[in-house]
Amino acid sequence: MGYQGEAPESVSGGGGFLDEPGTYHFVINQAFDDQGKRKKDGTRSAISGCTLELVCLGGTVDGCEGKSHSETLFYPSPQGSEKANAVKLRALAALLIASNQMTPDQLGGQMAIDQSVLDAIVQRETQVVMKLRQQMENDGNGNYTEVTKFLELDYANVYHVDDPEVAAVPKDAEALGLLPKEHRHDEAWFSFKKRSAEPVAAAASSESFDMDDIV
Repeated sequence: MGYQGEAPESVSGGGGFLDEPGTYHFVINQAFDDQGKRKKDGTRSAISGCTLELVCLGGTVDGCEGKSHSETLFYPSPQGSEKANAVKLRALAALLIASNQMTPDQLGGQMAIDQSVLDAIVQRETQVVMKLRQQMENDGNGNYTEVTKFLELDYANVYHVDDPEVAAVPKDAEALGLLPKEHRHDEAWFSFKKRSAEPVAAAASSESFDMDDIV
């Protein structure tokens, strides 16, 4: 029968997984507590952390729109080093602030993540900005020097869509327009990020823990 009609403007984007480091505007479509990334057989391994399934709305890499990314954030562990736990805490707090599940004045107090919190993030069709880097693999000697084809969160770089730090990152304006006004913030709201960083206390629980700052 054949086809004759309009041709697309581009053959990029529109599906697949992100595979280039960059900073991206995402909508969070699914979130799972204590479950890792989906395996080929469709199952997910039990982990001490949460996994986000994201769809890209825009970003610093051409043709990224419509591509997917899966990101796992791990909870602090009593067996982990103080430094490793601090990074985990910062990433978790950054996610909660970016998704309006936590306010800056709660830093230094208590925070919690469970499936109910993650469900609220998904139900609100929460949008965030994340900086992704190339994932490194252990070479067998405890050194992460092997570059993989996968991407992962760069440190704790999860941002609210209005964060001045990511103002220059290309975003989907139409999608941003769908966000409730009470979830949008002016530049002054982000003044907390200018405070000097303080040491982060390691936590004994993976569900509720103390932290001092995320910047």
